[in-house]
Amino acid sequence: MIRLLLSDMRTDARSFVGPLYATVACSFWVALAAFFWFSVQTPAGIQALASAPEGANNTLIQLAVFLLLMGIALPSTIVLSSVGATKVAQGRSRFARWRLAGATPAQVFGGVLAQFVLLALVASTVGILVALPLIQVGSDFLMSVTDLGILLPAQPTWSAIVATYGFVVGTSLFGAGIPSWRASRVTAIEALQDKSGGNEARLRPRSILGAGIVSAGGIFFAVGAITEKNNGSASSLVMLFGCAVLVVLAIMASAVFPVFVRAWTAIVPAHLSTAWYVARHGALARLTATTSTITPFMIGAGLLSIYFSAATTWAVTSRNDQDAPQLALGQGLVLFTPAAVIAITGSVAIVFMVGQTRERETALLRATGAPPRTLALMPVLEALIYAVTAFFLSAVVALLAVLLYSLSLVNLGYGWSPQIDLRAGAAVTLVGFLGILTAIGIPSRAANKKTVRDALATDQ
Repeated sequence: MIRLLLSDMRTDARSFVGPLYATVACSFWVALAAFFWFSVQTPAGIQALASAPEGANNTLIQLAVFLLLMGIALPSTIVLSSVGATKVAQGRSRFARWRLAGATPAQVFGGVLAQFVLLALVASTVGILVALPLIQVGSDFLMSVTDLGILLPAQPTWSAIVATYGFVVGTSLFGAGIPSWRASRVTAIEALQDKSGGNEARLRPRSILGAGIVSAGGIFFAVGAITEKNNGSASSLVMLFGCAVLVVLAIMASAVFPVFVRAWTAIVPAHLSTAWYVARHGALARLTATTSTITPFMIGAGLLSIYFSAATTWAVTSRNDQDAPQLALGQGLVLFTPAAVIAITGSVAIVFMVGQTRERETALLRATGAPPRTLALMPVLEALIYAVTAFFLSAVVALLAVLLYSLSLVNLGYGWSPQIDLRAGAAVTLVGFLGILTAIGIPSRAANKKTVRDALATDQ
């Protein structure tokens, strides 16, 4: 079994480099968050907070909810789960060869999970080591955007290290567990016949149950925002509502995204652009990778769009109220930029992972006489499909959140002035588009330099 694992790594290094890259990025931010949070509970942290003004606990709770949970834990969970699902989906043919080599379903299942445990442990170690020199810097910067006026002594603790390892390893196994079990149960012939990385839109019972639970939470937040008499609390509930909607879309991604992508990309008829048709077909043929790419992208752009839209709405609505405190846009960047970085990293890593499949598809197109212009445009258009889909979905969620926030402000006695501010979301979309284009374009260009025979002979 060990020889099979090592052979797997040599055969397709991308299936390990991509997950390692994404997991290291998540581990870094999770480690910083864990070091900060556990520093609050040290004697030095307790002493520093003792000199803080009244309301320090509420500020720390807000930091925990918005930065640690929404800004880091949520996107990290989405990315690690998506990476796990994509890696397993891409490796079905390899698992089939394991079965043909005599491996039992239990050995396949155990071998796949062992890969993820090893990868998560290595990535967590790297992320923690990178985060160690930045603990105090990150803590000082975070406290500087609050109104507490104190410096929190931050220091590494074993509790934070254990929490980081536990979160990263546990989330990786959570994302890979069910797909690994499913991959271990299929017959070798079935797996060898399925090389698309997932080409069927499905809505499973557990997805419906999870979406229902989160939707109930979103309704609770919406009702709370409308009935809340304090603007600060109402805006926080609106953020939680928007986050809940994003999570529901993420849970339902395997069923919702393919339908949406298929619908909006059909606006360009096939006879007008062959490159667009081929890029669209590639995205729809790899549904697991496509949904895994769009989901974190949407989360990162959505959180920033919701915050900026709420802040702009409040600024316009309260412009005649001289005593009204304003939501700081800079604070929103501090709180949710980590989410954007994690999301973009995850999306780029997932696109990179499926590069070998894309190389073979490109080689088949070259063999059938596809012109160079079509092959050159394909990576640009595929990246555009991912970016536009994620941006549109995040904008819709931001609009829903802003309408809810405006309704809550009306109940507080203000006028109806909903404003949508997608600048930050657009910036995330642009950076993500360039990252995905790089992850697709460079390998595609290298693949086009190979002969068709060599490209088609690449082992999958």
